[in-house]
Amino acid sequence: MLRCDLLYLRVRMENLDPRVISTAIALAILVLGGWGIAFAIRRMNERAERGTSDRIDKLLAKQGPLPAARLADELAQHERAARLYIKAERKPEAARAYRRAELWDRAAQLFEEIADYEGAAYCFRRLKNRSAQLRMLEAAQNWTAAATLAAELGQPIAAADLMLRAGKLDEAIKLLVEAGQGERARLLRAGQLEKLGRWEDAGAQYAHVRAWDRALACFKQANNDARSADVLVELNRLEEAALLYARSGNHQDAAQIHEQMQLFRKAAAQYQRLGNTDRAIQCLTLEGDKLAVVKLRIALGQVDEAIRMADSVQATDPAFIEASLIAADIHEERGATERAAETLRRTLDAPVPAARRVEVGRRAAKLFT
Repeated sequence: MLRCDLLYLRVRMENLDPRVISTAIALAILVLGGWGIAFAIRRMNERAERGTSDRIDKLLAKQGPLPAARLADELAQHERAARLYIKAERKPEAARAYRRAELWDRAAQLFEEIADYEGAAYCFRRLKNRSAQLRMLEAAQNWTAAATLAAELGQPIAAADLMLRAGKLDEAIKLLVEAGQGERARLLRAGQLEKLGRWEDAGAQYAHVRAWDRALACFKQANNDARSADVLVELNRLEEAALLYARSGNHQDAAQIHEQMQLFRKAAAQYQRLGNTDRAIQCLTLEGDKLAVVKLRIALGQVDEAIRMADSVQATDPAFIEASLIAADIHEERGATERAAETLRRTLDAPVPAARRVEVGRRAAKLFT
């Protein structure tokens, strides 16, 4: 059987293309040669490492761990160097040696222990431990880098706080807006505008978030009576608001506020400034100041209305005598002497103080002279 197999193999070999055989032999030589070279290099490296290790061991025995660690570092034996540095109680050098050895976790631990937080952050970044990296950047007070990383990690509010620490207000405001923290963003912007002395802009930002006290302070700094009055209304300080509205020329709002507060005389004054005499008269009537209504109607040429109002003043009203005298004067000017005398007589029939009674009597006597 064996002879048959060998005979079959011989026949097959004789039938093969010589070029195929040559190629196969060449490949075999290359493979064997490459393996041999690699084996030889490995053996050389092993001998070199043993030689290096021997040198380090000898120096360690003679001079101690620190010189041996430095030699190990020079000879690119970084991991061993790190261990020797630790033995020599030189943690900073050990941390750097571990970093050179790309043993990131050990390096990070040591960097953190020696409070080299930037170094630890770098190692944690290589480890793709971004939360630990962020923690180290914060510990290093590298606020800008920490803020950037926090934003990348989807923590915009934390990133904004870190940007504030970095003194980068615009970036912080942008992050807050993106996070839906518009109110806080406006407050920050308002504070920035205050520092720049842009009082109206700052006040507008404060007003938008209903920080009324701060808004009022800013508008007052800007000498903006109208905006200050708007804020005072929000603070329910209505009388102050009306005063500022009037001072800013907004007599309509000033009048309405006074009317709302039932300060009808003041409301009437504002309506008069607007030329709204009908509303002014209504307010004076509500105030019960019939004498003021009489005088205002006379000023407007509404004499008949003035007389009717004067005649409606009761004897118990402090304005009774003056209203009666005004009515008598109008009647006299119109030539209605009898009506003037009747008005004065009615006045004398009332409980008039003695001093005023003499005055009314003289006026009545004059009518008949």
